[in-house]
Amino acid sequence: MVEAPCYIGADIAKDTIEVAYANAMGASLRIENRRTAISAWLRGVPRGTHLALEATGPYHELLCTLAYRRGLVVYLLNPKRTRHYLQAMSPRAKTDRVDAPLIATFLANERPRLRPWAPLRPEERRAWALLRRRAKLVNARQRLEQSLAGLPSLRSTRAALLAELERALGVLDTQLARLLAQDPAHAHLLHDLQSIVGVGTLTSSALLLALKRGTFATSDAFIAFLGLDLRVRDSGNKRGRRRLTKHGEPELRRLLYTAAMAARRTQAWRPVFDHYLGRGFSSIQTLVIVARRIARVAWSLYKHGGSFNPQRLVQGLT
Repeated sequence: MVEAPCYIGADIAKDTIEVAYANAMGASLRIENRRTAISAWLRGVPRGTHLALEATGPYHELLCTLAYRRGLVVYLLNPKRTRHYLQAMSPRAKTDRVDAPLIATFLANERPRLRPWAPLRPEERRAWALLRRRAKLVNARQRLEQSLAGLPSLRSTRAALLAELERALGVLDTQLARLLAQDPAHAHLLHDLQSIVGVGTLTSSALLLALKRGTFATSDAFIAFLGLDLRVRDSGNKRGRRRLTKHGEPELRRLLYTAAMAARRTQAWRPVFDHYLGRGFSSIQTLVIVARRIARVAWSLYKHGGSFNPQRLVQGLT
């Protein structure tokens, strides 16, 4: 007799983890978010159990890693996606003890639509850390430029601070490039990605990390991973406004948008811009469309190999 799969939901906090089994009448168990406590609890969990938890900064990483090593099937959920589901269950409170059983129920009902989590290789984990730190520096630079703009008395200070931030960004870029260059296969893939007009060293590195993060059967799946897919809200004869889902890493979308801005000035991409502008799309909408096209081309090169062919950009444009 084949046993039914076991589904567990976990709600993560800095110091504690609330765990609950699906169909367990809301009962939950609290354990410390420490290696010894998690390992002790996992020893009583059968291999092959399905475990779901929301991404919570760095606090979910220990449970994910230990559970994966134990043989559990781990699902790392996007909090934005699960929040609406949990709200639809109409809980009377919002606590860890309430959320854990609801996450378990979500897993039991939605598991076929979820992608299991797998740990990154050490060099990939370090590369993602560098990319995220770089994103924080970029945000800090933008805030600094805005806050000190129009203050003549701080002009020299502003210039010095911006120069120092640029130097730090350069150091991170060098470290990221060296880290990815350690794998000979990466050099070939980066070369292919950099053949895309508008894509530079940094964007190609970020795309490579994203493409290696999962198995994307189609370019649509990769677009959804990047959060560049559209959320459609139509009802009857009413056509709702289309918005990007913006799931995943914001820095990847920013880099692709920047690449689209660079592509706009090139002969290869100009017909694409003119086509969509001629159809009534705004400049920003057209940049998003091109960013999405760049991501699709990157997926194709990663999946099938080869180099960027500008002539294929105009195919299908009418």
